[in-house]
Amino acid sequence: MNVLVISDLHEPFAHKKALQHCKDTFKKYKCNKVVFLGDIIDNASTTHFDTNPDGMSPLDELNAAREALKPWYKAFPKATVCIGNHEQRILKKLKHAGVTQEWFKAFNEVLQVPNWEFVSEVIIDDVRYFHGEGCASTIQSIYQSPRSIVFGHFHSRFELLFNNGKFGICAGWLADQEAYAFDYAKATIKKGILGCAVVLDNGTQPILVPLLTKD
Repeated sequence: MNVLVISDLHEPFAHKKALQHCKDTFKKYKCNKVVFLGDIIDNASTTHFDTNPDGMSPLDELNAAREALKPWYKAFPKATVCIGNHEQRILKKLKHAGVTQEWFKAFNEVLQVPNWEFVSEVIIDDVRYFHGEGCASTIQSIYQSPRSIVFGHFHSRFELLFNNGKFGICAGWLADQEAYAFDYAKATIKKGILGCAVVLDNGTQPILVPLLTKD
């Protein structure tokens, strides 16, 4: 099993070179499995931060995200998606409003990606893949885990660390830092690091693959 790992697209705000970088990486390393680490959509219009009054409405953003995901779905028609905090924004609002889950649609139905499987986490070849919300440092997360781990969520961390026979990857992100959706973070959060990762040879060979750009 050779796994391509893609983290934090935040569509419709992904970097313009993100898809080609992931396609090239998939081919180069002969991957046969794709795992998205969550936040494949942003939901900027429903954030708890101040929203941009000139930004897209919730419906416009959802439709733009659907369109932006189409080429990803075409490139990777079967994938596992670990649900991130940005996917859950709408669900949290619905629960807060007292709406029963009977009204909720599945993520793959809403986003029109029927063959993608949405899960909280997945274990492949004894490596745990998950979004990473609530994690501390990469090294501490490895230390606390019984197996190797791969997570995203922290845009400014692009790390591969080893500890006691296990590895930990924090996989950066693939969004456009200059998009208005990230204005809330420009003054307080470090710039995100672009890239993806692969885990090769049945969970034994982790590699970071940076997306180098002058943009």
